[in-house]
Amino acid sequence: MQYHSGNYADMQAVRVDIRFDAYDNESGNAKAKIMAKFQRKTTEERKDEIRRGAVQTFLKKGYRNTTMEDIVASTTLSKGGVYRYFKSTKEIMLSLMHEGNILSRERLRVLFDKAEENADVCALFSQALIEKLFAENPLKRLYLMFVTEIVYDAEFEKEWQKLNADFYPILRADFLEWKNEKPDLAEAFLNLLEKLDLDFLGALVNALLMQYELFSDKRVLRSKKDFLYGIFYDYCKDRIKR
Repeated sequence: MQYHSGNYADMQAVRVDIRFDAYDNESGNAKAKIMAKFQRKTTEERKDEIRRGAVQTFLKKGYRNTTMEDIVASTTLSKGGVYRYFKSTKEIMLSLMHEGNILSRERLRVLFDKAEENADVCALFSQALIEKLFAENPLKRLYLMFVTEIVYDAEFEKEWQKLNADFYPILRADFLEWKNEKPDLAEAFLNLLEKLDLDFLGALVNALLMQYELFSDKRVLRSKKDFLYGIFYDYCKDRIKR
C-alpha cells in the first residue's frame, strides 16, 4: 500500500481539541452548593451539571462502583433534584455517550468551517478520525467503560448499535444543511459517506480507540500518527474511485 505523501502534522493548522470539563475540586463544589441556593438554573443547566458530576465520579470510581448517591454528592442538587432528570447511573452513562456523538459532529463542523471550498475531503475526514483517536477527552475513557458493560448487559449493546446507526444519518443531514455555506465541499463529504464502508471503518476506529485508552503507555500509537493518517487517507481515496 502506498501512503499519502502528506501527514497528520501538515493538518495542524485546523486542529481542534474538544474537552468535557468536570468538577474536580471538593471544596469548590461545597462552595457551589451554597451559591446554588441563590441561583436559578434551567433544565439543561441542571442536566449538564449532573452529567459533569457523573463524569468526575465515573472517572474516579469506575462505572460499576458508582452509585446515584455518589453522583448526587458531586452536584449542587438535592437527591430529588437529580432523580427528577435521571433515574439511574445507566441512564446518565447513556446520555454521556450521546454527548460523544455530538462532539464528533462538532469536530467535523470546525474542520468544515476552516476548510476551503476545494479542500481535499479525504484529508479532512482522515484528520477528524485522528482527532477522535488522540484528542484528550474524558468521554473516551467513559466510552471504554460503556463498551465493557456490553459483556454484562444486553441493553448496552442495543444502545451501542443505536448510537452507531444514528450517527451517520445525522451527519448526512448536517452536510445537507451545510451545503448552503460551501456546496462543493458538502457534496464531496456526502459522496464520501456514500462510498465508505462505515461498518468496517467504525470497527477499525473503535478497536484503535479501545487499545489507546486501555493502556497507560500511549507511545505505541502516538508514534504512528502519520502512519494511521495515511491508512485512513488512502482508504478514503480508494473508496472514492469505486
